[in-house]
Amino acid sequence: MKSENKNGCMWYDTDGNPIHPDRVGERPKVLYNEQTGKFVLWFHLDSSDYFAAHAGVAVADSPTGPFRFVREISPNGYDCRDMTLFREYTDL
Repeated sequence: MKSENKNGCMWYDTDGNPIHPDRVGERPKVLYNEQTGKFVLWFHLDSSDYFAAHAGVAVADSPTGPFRFVREISPNGYDCRDMTLFREYTDL
C-alpha cells in the first residue's frame, strides 16, 4: 500500500482504505503522548455520505506531521463526529 502526504493530509491510493480521497477526514486534534514520545492526531473519519461516523487515529514525531495512520475506530460502538480531547496533568 502506497501512502502519500498531500498538503499535510494523509492519503492511501487503495479504494476502500480508511484514508482515501473519497472519504472525509476533518476536525483534527493533536495531543502529545509522553509515554511514547509521539504526537497523536485524532480526527473525524467518515464516508462521503457521512454514515460511517468514526474516529481516525494517526501518530507522528512532530505536531505538524507527517502522520502515519494507525486505525479507524468507533468508540464504544457509537457514532463519533465532534470530539473534544482533554489532557489532564496530574503532576502539577
